Amino acid sequence: MKTTLLIGIVGIVVVAAICQVIAGQSVAKQISSTYREKEYEFTVTQEDLDKSPPWLEDQDAPALAPRAAVRIAKKYVSRSMPHAEEWLLSKVGLERVGGRGNQWIYIIDFVPYEPEKRYESALTLFRIPVLLNGITVEPITKPAGRR
Repeated sequence: MKTTLLIGIVGIVVVAAICQVIAGQSVAKQISSTYREKEYEFTVTQEDLDKSPPWLEDQDAPALAPRAAVRIAKKYVSRSMPHAEEWLLSKVGLERVGGRGNQWIYIIDFVPYEPEKRYESALTLFRIPVLLNGITVEPITKPAGRR
């Protein structure tokens, strides 16, 4: 019984891995944010990273400046969200991702405009990945709480 269950679980994992390889989409980083009853799931694939310049050890700075990454993330917010001008920049971070060791993405955090939550102590952050080639991947959007 235990052997059959183990074989079944291993089979499911193998099938899932094969499907990912067949689709050519090896997931490097997933970032989920919720805003106004919607979940936004950004998925950065290894293929996305391979199209983006690396940040090599001998380089003082990445190919994309932090302020440029912020402008790109703000552009996404302004075309996708209501009251974009009211969103506040909270944090700019660089994170190493992928399997090559020298691939990085910015993660830009905003505090969304939510006047109904202005008295809550815990603020919700909306996180947007920006690749070093200046691209932000389009998220999959679904109702919040659904998997």
